[in-house]
Amino acid sequence: MKEILFKAKRIDNGKWVEGYLYRISESKKHNPFIMVKSSLGTSYEVDVNTNCQYTGLTDKNGNKIWENDIVCFNNNAEKCVVRYRFGAFEFLHRACANAIYAYVGTDLYLDENTLDMEVIGNIIDNPELMKEGQ
Repeated sequence: MKEILFKAKRIDNGKWVEGYLYRISESKKHNPFIMVKSSLGTSYEVDVNTNCQYTGLTDKNGNKIWENDIVCFNNNAEKCVVRYRFGAFEFLHRACANAIYAYVGTDLYLDENTLDMEVIGNIIDNPELMKEGQ
């Protein structure tokens, strides 16, 4: 079974933290918290605009692939942003809004050219990576 993890930037210092996302209030006025997986009981208030869910996948270097990550594949010829839409993780090409590959549950619909997939950043910290000519 896929582990359901999130990462987001801490409100107090802007650093990424990963673990289990929760809210102490249903009010949209309050930010969610992440309980750190490696240190259960330790929680940090996080910026809701930076929430990223773990896809359950890793890249060719063993790095976790998160929602909002930018990944390269096809010998670095293509870049995609990982998004969660309509109950699935999708790899969206910068040139169009259509998913070119989708990951649903335990099924990954990718071709052999994506086996060399590598995380090169994320759209939150590195939006310039998705600009044309980059």
